[in-house]
Amino acid sequence: MKHIGIVVPSFHIPSETFVVTEINALVNAGHKVSVLTFENLNYCVNLNKDVQIIVIKKSTQLAINAALKRPLMALKSSFIASQFSSISVMSLMGYGLNIAEIIRVRKISHIHCHFMHAPLAYSIIASKIAGVTVSSIGHGHDVYVNDADLKLKLSLCDFSVAVCKDMAVKLSKYSTGKIQLLHCGIDLSLFNNKPKRLSESVNLIFVGRLIEKKVCNFYYLR
Repeated sequence: MKHIGIVVPSFHIPSETFVVTEINALVNAGHKVSVLTFENLNYCVNLNKDVQIIVIKKSTQLAINAALKRPLMALKSSFIASQFSSISVMSLMGYGLNIAEIIRVRKISHIHCHFMHAPLAYSIIASKIAGVTVSSIGHGHDVYVNDADLKLKLSLCDFSVAVCKDMAVKLSKYSTGKIQLLHCGIDLSLFNNKPKRLSESVNLIFVGRLIEKKVCNFYYLR
């Protein structure tokens, strides 16, 4: 089994239940999981107790140490970093080298990044320096609104996950990278609202913005 590093901008955000659900599922499948985040917000009561939370810091000394340990990989990654238009090479290498050092010290074998914003770019650079695989998962704003360098990011990931059919179609239009469709789900064992008799109806509540991509997702659940 692998040691998987889950990269999220902030952890944990209560509305992002899909992150914790995925982490717990990976642990239950036998993997070791660590959370790498830029902002550790609060304690998550539902998170598996074996999961460690690591805060990513932009430390110059750690970056230097990482570069010295893998100089050729660092040089190659700086060339990759120069291809990004939305983030400076200095920023990409600064965070990328620090994440790479975390990967090395913790013996992480795969990086999986939630959201395709800047943290994914940092994770990609780190994975190239550390020599591990990297994947990503989109959730909405990072695909439909702020999609800077998205084609490049997809091409550099070993695979990327779309959480709905519409997103899978959009990402596939870039004609680059491996796109997998995996709907975000919930742990049904946490809920026990079963009908008392076969003829009893079940009422569902939809919470979300009344826009096409949200309503379509609800339609598929019906």
